[in-house]
Amino acid sequence: MSNFDTTYVADLSLEDCRSLMQHMLNNSDWKISQIDDSHFTLKEPRSIIGTLATGASSYPAQIEVTIQAEQGRTCFVIHGSNFGIGPIQSHHVKSEVNEFLSTVQGLIRGTQNMRREIENKLNQGVLCPTCGNAISPGTRFCPHDGTPIARECAKCGSSNMPGAQFCSNCGAAL
Repeated sequence: MSNFDTTYVADLSLEDCRSLMQHMLNNSDWKISQIDDSHFTLKEPRSIIGTLATGASSYPAQIEVTIQAEQGRTCFVIHGSNFGIGPIQSHHVKSEVNEFLSTVQGLIRGTQNMRREIENKLNQGVLCPTCGNAISPGTRFCPHDGTPIARECAKCGSSNMPGAQFCSNCGAAL
């Protein structure tokens, strides 16, 4: 049996990484089964012996993934295997594990970039709940799509429904 093991530590919460794995469950050609919240098994989408680009035959790979919290980050423990032996089988398992890991890293980078974009927009002002564009604090309607924006109380900082005349938290006039 050919095996390849690796680990990867992501700067995302365990819950975010579980969501990414769930996304992969729903959008992959691999046959993926979820054992529980932290254990997944991925089977290569070939039911019979496949042929590599080199012309050599390989057995389908199986990847077992465990995700676990580690000091505010998430560790992916990845074990790949197939039923073949020898350098061709070992190379195939390693390349499938690395392809999976590359996909995970890409999803994590995308998630981190999206968070940075949102943080930048928040630093620029308020975000419209409908279109997500930054708008100036105190704006009553989104200039991009006309959505009414919740009004913030100047006295206590509470968010109030559009059109409210008085703060629902402290009673101050808005």
